[in-house]
Amino acid sequence: MSLTSHQEKRKRSIDRKEWLFQKLSAYYEKAKLELPDDINSREFAVQPIDYKGYVRHLSFKSEDELRSFLLKNPPMHLYYSSAIYTFPEIDDMEKKGMIGSEIIFDIDADEVPGCESIEQLHACLNCGSLLYGKSIKKCTKCGSQNVIEVEPIPKECILKAGIEAKKLIKVLRKDFGFEKIKIYFSGNRGFHVHPKCDNEWLKLTSEERSMIIKYITGSGVNIERIIGLGESIKGKNMYIPNPKEPGWRGRLGEILYKKMNLNDEKKITFGEAEVLLGEKINLNDIMKMASISIDEKVTVDVHRLIRIPGSINGKLGLPVFEIGESELESFSINCSYSPFKEDEDVKMNVSMQNKEILGIKINSLKGDIIKIPGCLAFLFISKGIADPA
Repeated sequence: MSLTSHQEKRKRSIDRKEWLFQKLSAYYEKAKLELPDDINSREFAVQPIDYKGYVRHLSFKSEDELRSFLLKNPPMHLYYSSAIYTFPEIDDMEKKGMIGSEIIFDIDADEVPGCESIEQLHACLNCGSLLYGKSIKKCTKCGSQNVIEVEPIPKECILKAGIEAKKLIKVLRKDFGFEKIKIYFSGNRGFHVHPKCDNEWLKLTSEERSMIIKYITGSGVNIERIIGLGESIKGKNMYIPNPKEPGWRGRLGEILYKKMNLNDEKKITFGEAEVLLGEKINLNDIMKMASISIDEKVTVDVHRLIRIPGSINGKLGLPVFEIGESELESFSINCSYSPFKEDEDVKMNVSMQNKEILGIKINSLKGDIIKIPGCLAFLFISKGIADPA
């Protein structure tokens, strides 16, 4: 590489970092962050611009102190701990003095049934090639490992994640008695579900939280035992569980009644149901429909760092924000949620012919200088797909 080209590459890198710094600093100057009342008892963490690791064990006494830090050090990602500590700033987890930990549920759209192998557009920043696949780590054309994911999760998968979130909320209310539950879009590809926890819930151990996950997902659940079927009973004359029943019986009954389009006042046997449906009832299939896809690691980890509502998710450039339960049925990821509204000139590092990203059509060659909406500019510049022009 010549000295001139090296200098140009260095200049572009600095420009890119400065551009991101300015955008994020301006955002956090006015951003409405949803912070816990006990802010001084939480650990905070950030991922700085152009830094692959995390800076952890930060502590702030007030929102003003946190905001002052963010204006000087605007991060690509911003977190606080689900745990409440006596000494959140200590980096030894054993010495932090954990008081308790909130229960958080995370639903990722790329892990819900039917979306585990979804292929998405990737770009090689070495040769500029575009590739389709699942979490591609190496370019098939030049062999470079400098490959990044370009587009957001498909709409059908984010909608499926929304369905999982609705199922989870129903179980949390009906079976666990949670009354106040908040739902947040993660800013990238899923949802965070935060039930309001009292002291008893805050004290649950990782093992106890794991048991809750197993109950919610149905891991290890004996469906025949739940239904009441025995070896000597064929079950044809047994009544299908009513949707009003608690626990797994009610969850299974709700699916079967919905399949038959029956109201829950009617009693019906398995034999009558199979005649009505015109097919044999497969309890394992019904079980899968009633189970819920959750990232177990998030819930069982009592020291988990979670994204702060109102913060920017640097993977897509969208904020974490609360949404209503009814919105889950039609939610889609698009530029309307982005705080970066102004059009920007960028120089493309990848050729994109007839592609649509975040609802915006792109038709350009590598090296082209084009004007694009700010939401797309943040995504492209943050990932290296383009540089500020």
